Amino acid sequence: MSSKSQISVFVIDDHPILRKGLQAEIESDSGFKFVGSSDSIHDGLNRMKFKTVDVLIMDISLKEENGINELTNVKQKFPYLKIIFLPCIAIGNIYKKQPILEQMHTF
Repeated sequence: MSSKSQISVFVIDDHPILRKGLQAEIESDSGFKFVGSSDSIHDGLNRMKFKTVDVLIMDISLKEENGINELTNVKQKFPYLKIIFLPCIAIGNIYKKQPILEQMHTF
């Protein structure tokens, strides 16, 4: 873990409002340290090379990338990284973020 017992967190999501909201929540808790964000996996991994990251919060479905498909690549580059996926499912034309267990019950 990073210094001062804080858990360092990086966010990858293609929705700016979600990235800003997660950043605000992370920064409001003294146990966590927000170390950056990106709207793509490729860019995010490049940025993470220069930081100490304990936890990655990542959207499963990005504009042109798939978090599940990239999982092996991410773990090869950062083997000790903990990853939290943010699933997104389509309901009509509306995308809804929801916990993975709830999403599993919708299929």
